Amino acid sequence: MMTDDMELVREYAARRSEPAFAALVSRHVNLVYSAALRRVGDAHLAEEITQAVFIILARKAESLGPKTILSGWLYRTAQYAAADALKIRRRRERREQEAYMQSTLLDAPANKTWEQLSPLLDEAMMRLGQPDRDALVLRFFEGKSLNEIGSALGTNEEAAKKRVHRALQKLRRFFTARGVALPATVIAGAVSANAVHAAPLELAAAVTTGAVKGTVATASTVTLIQETLKLMAWTKLKIATVTGVVVAASVVTPLILHYQSRARLRQTEESLQQQNAQLARVRAENDRLAGLANRAEASEAQADDLRRLRAQAGPLRQQTNDLAKLRKDNRRLRAAADQPDVEPTPEQQQQVEVIMNYGKGAVMACVMQTRTNQGLFPASFAQVARVLPADMRTQADPSGDGFEIVYHGTFQALTRLTNSPDVIVIRQKQPLQYGNRWAKVYVYGDGHCDLHTQTDGDFEAWEAQHTIASQ
Repeated sequence: MMTDDMELVREYAARRSEPAFAALVSRHVNLVYSAALRRVGDAHLAEEITQAVFIILARKAESLGPKTILSGWLYRTAQYAAADALKIRRRRERREQEAYMQSTLLDAPANKTWEQLSPLLDEAMMRLGQPDRDALVLRFFEGKSLNEIGSALGTNEEAAKKRVHRALQKLRRFFTARGVALPATVIAGAVSANAVHAAPLELAAAVTTGAVKGTVATASTVTLIQETLKLMAWTKLKIATVTGVVVAASVVTPLILHYQSRARLRQTEESLQQQNAQLARVRAENDRLAGLANRAEASEAQADDLRRLRAQAGPLRQQTNDLAKLRKDNRRLRAAADQPDVEPTPEQQQQVEVIMNYGKGAVMACVMQTRTNQGLFPASFAQVARVLPADMRTQADPSGDGFEIVYHGTFQALTRLTNSPDVIVIRQKQPLQYGNRWAKVYVYGDGHCDLHTQTDGDFEAWEAQHTIASQ
């Protein structure tokens, strides 16, 4: 279907084929009209926006690339046109000082969930990146299969499934931050059922005539087209600017990290030099006291020196051990600073994926446990592990002691935290080798599971920043 869209676009661009353009309008007019109507709340204005979007498509058909997701491009253009239409309408209302246009609103859906989502949906969609937005438009606005989405995005079905899942989670977090807390599955069902409505029957014919033959119905439509094209050009410029900044950051950041690592090495070397000097002084004092002890064993004063010498021997041995540890840490830091990153092996990646699946199952078991534990998270991991399927438990944690619960407060208090996606609930006890780095799996307060790596295997400071006291 997606390839067919771009074939029709190329046919129209090459031959100005009215049947080809009419097929495109018929296929996507409901999507564009519904997006515009939801944004502006006025059926007449939504028709103007729809006509403007397809006129823009006719003008830009030759410049669209072969990998363009046409439905995603039309949805984004409809949002730009709707924003300009609202801006033009506000200017007109301020100038005339009266509400001379009554909005013909689409009847509110009976579904209460859709009533909550509808005012926020398009803002949430426009905050997504283009690949995420295209995936959701194809899946829930146009009802495409995951296989069709994968083909359109240039990936496979599994990658498309993950893309849709991640984009849905972003929508869920956006809605939750604005007081609409719903599961991702409920959001998906509501959008699929209500996002696209049938446009008026005569609109498709009017759009095709206006776009192909160049006959625009009103002066306001011409203004809307011009403003929308300006906004699209400005948006493309901003994207190019941000991309340049990101590329620059990707070059500068490794340099900063390199210099920071070198600074830490210099500090360690200075500390080693101070330790060596202190050790030399202690050894000299030790030799002096040993000589005194050998020369005056019968003297009580000399016996006191000998006891003092023996008392100093313990701290001296400890300092020697500390010096050895510092030298070892220095060698490790030097090796980490000079060693390039090594990608993890497929076996390591598979091991991490199994552990992450285990963590996701474990946090669900913790939440279920709170229902019979006065709302509190389990006190020990044994309570969670025994409710997991045996094959999952033995595959990811054969010893039964690989994970621990670090949050022991109530589930209700956890969900109220604004930073719950950054709060550790469950962590892997021991790190594992991941390429030339060390890695541990963590499960966070919003239920997602992630991997964190360290070059030196020391996770203590990072974990302290993402752990809170039980509430």
